[in-house]
Amino acid sequence: MPLACVFHCGMPVDPKTFGNRIRCLASGSPLDDFLANFHPKPRPANLDALGLRSGMACFANVSYRRYACCYQVRTRKCRVDGMALDHYVSQVHLKNFYSPALSGMMYAIRKSDLKRFQTRSQDVCRIEEGSTNAYLSEDRAIEEFLKVVEPRYNASLAKLRENNIDQECILCIAGFAAYVVACSPAAMRIESGPMKMALESAATVLDGQGLIPQSPEALDKKSITELLADGTVTVSVDPKYPQAVGISNILHYVSVFGNSPWEILRNEDADSPFFTSDYPAAIETFDLNTPIDRVVPLSPDLAIRIIPDIRLSGTKQDLSFPKFGAALRRLKRTEVVDLNRLIVRCAEDLILYRDDREWVKGFVAKNQRYRIEPVTQKLSTGTGDLLVSTQRIRLPDYESPHPQEESR
Repeated sequence: MPLACVFHCGMPVDPKTFGNRIRCLASGSPLDDFLANFHPKPRPANLDALGLRSGMACFANVSYRRYACCYQVRTRKCRVDGMALDHYVSQVHLKNFYSPALSGMMYAIRKSDLKRFQTRSQDVCRIEEGSTNAYLSEDRAIEEFLKVVEPRYNASLAKLRENNIDQECILCIAGFAAYVVACSPAAMRIESGPMKMALESAATVLDGQGLIPQSPEALDKKSITELLADGTVTVSVDPKYPQAVGISNILHYVSVFGNSPWEILRNEDADSPFFTSDYPAAIETFDLNTPIDRVVPLSPDLAIRIIPDIRLSGTKQDLSFPKFGAALRRLKRTEVVDLNRLIVRCAEDLILYRDDREWVKGFVAKNQRYRIEPVTQKLSTGTGDLLVSTQRIRLPDYESPHPQEESR
C-alpha cells in the first residue's frame, strides 16, 4: 500500500456478504468462484448504525473527498457470558518461536518495563472479543478469514524454505500480514490518528460554511473551530471503527501484498534469531513518494520483506497473484541485527523470542521508547483540506519536542 495516501473516511462499513464468501473459501470451494461472488458494499450512512449517542454525523466535501464527522461514538456491549479471547497474533505463528530449552513455551520481554518472563502462545497477544466488531453486519466475520490462513501457516513456511511458493502459500502469508495490519491493537491506534484529523478538518470546513451553530453562552458562544483550537472540544475515534474499515478491506490488503515483490529473508546466525512481537509487521520508510515496506518475521530463521507495488493502488483485487515475485536473500549478521531492531521499535509493547541470550534485555532497552506513529499533513486547498497520511517510527511526542524518525 502506498506510504502516503489521501485519507478517506466514508460510509459505515457493512460488507453484507463477507462472512458467507469467506466461509465459501474456507470450505474448499474454487478460488475463482469466491472472487466472482465477493462484492462488499458499504451501506448508506445511518446514525443508528454508527451508534451515535449525541452530537452530529454529517458528510462534507473536503477537497473532493467525503469524510464522516462523528462525535461520541460507541459500540454495543460485548457478551457477558461465553466471551471469546481472540488472538490478534495467531497462535500458530507464535508457536514457531517456542524455545527448545522450555517445554512448550517461549521467552518474552515488555518494552514498557523490561520485565522478562516465559509464556505460552495462548496466554499472550489476545484480548476479549478482539475479533468482534459491531460496525459489521457479521461482527465475527474476520474469524472466518482466519480459518483460511491459520491452518496453512506451517506448510507455507516449508514452501518458502524450499522455494516452492504457490498460490496457497502466498494467500496464507499475505493473509497473516494483512490480519496484523488491519486488526491488531497497534493497527487500530495507528489508523485512528488520520481519522481524528479528518473529523477535525471536516468540522472546521462545515463551520466555515456556516453549517454548525455557535456554542451556548456557557461556552462563550464560540465556534466549533475555536473550541477545537483551545481544547474545549476534543474528537475521539472508537478504535473499533478503523478495525472495521480494515476488516472490510482485508482481501484488498492480501491482493496488494500478494501481487508485490517479496524478499525471502533467511537468517542463519544461530546467535541472533529473529524476534517476533505483538505487531509483527514492522515498517521501513523512505519518503512520501515511495511505499512502506513491511518486514514480517515468520519464524526465528525466516522473514519476508514485502515491497508494495504502488501501481496496485486502486486496482481490482486479484488473489491469483499474477504479479507476485520473490527473491531469496541470506542475511549477514549486521542485517539481522538491523531487522531485529526494527521489530523491537515497531512493537507496541511485547517482544517474543526463542533463545534467552544475555544481550536481549540491553538490546530491547536501547529501542524500547520507539513505536509506530501516524503522521498526517493537512494541506489547505482554499475550499477545504487535503489530508496526506503516512506512518513513521518515532519517539512519542511527549518524550521529545522533535520526534526522531527511523529509516532503513
